[in-house]
Amino acid sequence: GAFTLIIVQAGYLVKYVNNTNYSLVKFVNALKNEDYSVYFSPTKKGDSFAKVYDDFNLIIKMFKRNQIEKEAQYKYFKYILEHVNLGIISIKKSDLYDSKSETEILFLNKAACKILQQPQHKYWHRFANNAPWLVSEIQKISNGGKLLVDFGDETERKQLSLEVVEIQLLDEPYLIISFQDIRS
Repeated sequence: GAFTLIIVQAGYLVKYVNNTNYSLVKFVNALKNEDYSVYFSPTKKGDSFAKVYDDFNLIIKMFKRNQIEKEAQYKYFKYILEHVNLGIISIKKSDLYDSKSETEILFLNKAACKILQQPQHKYWHRFANNAPWLVSEIQKISNGGKLLVDFGDETERKQLSLEVVEIQLLDEPYLIISFQDIRS
């Protein structure tokens, strides 16, 4: 009798620990994979898990809200940067010196394309191949700085006020390149 009771209790304990581990793994994976659709039902496991599952659900809800807020801020700032009359390009600093890099341009607004009379390129190497003179000028001040650059043909001369700022993003150097035609 008593031995059988101990075996049954041990079986329930193993099942309890396995269920607990499963729930923890499910929670951690949800956060790791940014899967905020996961829900833990507090009523399924009884009172001892109700508070833990409520807290899991609250944490997941907070992560989801933070992600939505970050995305909204990103869209807001991108909208602003698209509607200024200042050319803005952002790239990895290493791409400035790699003519074959397949890395995408981080940001390129419409004003940049209009001022430079360039299409909206996705990759820096394509943009750089169409405006090697600009790459050369940017390289001169790639650690940060400003300069004036004349370009264009006889019918349409432009003078760019060019500025380069280096920033660290996730431990990698990026360049924010801004410019405007000061003759127009």
